[in-house]
Amino acid sequence: MSQDVLGIDASCRLVSPLLILKLKGAKKAVDMHLTSIEIAVRDENIELLKHLLNEENANVGTLHNAGRNAIMLAALLNKKNLEVLKLLINHKTFS
Repeated sequence: MSQDVLGIDASCRLVSPLLILKLKGAKKAVDMHLTSIEIAVRDENIELLKHLLNEENANVGTLHNAGRNAIMLAALLNKKNLEVLKLLINHKTFS
């Protein structure tokens, strides 16, 4: 499997343990089941989210785990501002 510079598996965008440590966002073991986009959304990390959304295979509508996607997660967890939701809604894969 090829990985990008962040240590993310480029084929499925699942987060590697190394990336979780880099983000310092691993609060629970459940973080291992979040995509990189979902971690950026959860942490409201705008710069990381922009980077990830520019990846060729980024998809904001992909359902994961309990039938949720990054947009649903952003709507549930967004605390600071609407920038995360705006980035997701304006992405080419949003429908």
